[in-house]
Amino acid sequence: MSIVLDRSAGNNQVIRDNAHVEQKNWTHIRQWFGYERYENPEVVEAINQMVRGPWSQLLNYFHTSLKLEKKEKGKRVYDTPKTPLARVVASEKIDSKTKERLNREKTLLNPFELKARVKEQLKVIDKLRRQKT
Repeated sequence: MSIVLDRSAGNNQVIRDNAHVEQKNWTHIRQWFGYERYENPEVVEAINQMVRGPWSQLLNYFHTSLKLEKKEKGKRVYDTPKTPLARVVASEKIDSKTKERLNREKTLLNPFELKARVKEQLKVIDKLRRQKT
């Protein structure tokens, strides 16, 4: 019997991105839901609906984040805080139709309403989480 070990990615850039993904897992997932394993499918579905819906809209359209530009001798230099939407709109790689669509979507959103929806869904998730499967 032989065991073949394979890497998840062939180039170093993708491997270096794993730390960034784990950081976002901490700030976007772990702080809210911890490391608990959710066996109840109703809880999983409720979390997925929240993360794909109002929470994602809140983070992508209204919450700013810092982007690391470079590291110099232990010093980190960050770009000015911007929302993910602002970064997409500023990108030359994205076509103008997509940028217009995203900007239109933002005008239809209310950050206070999104925050209230997230809070309500968190209450539902907590209630479901406490139920036995």
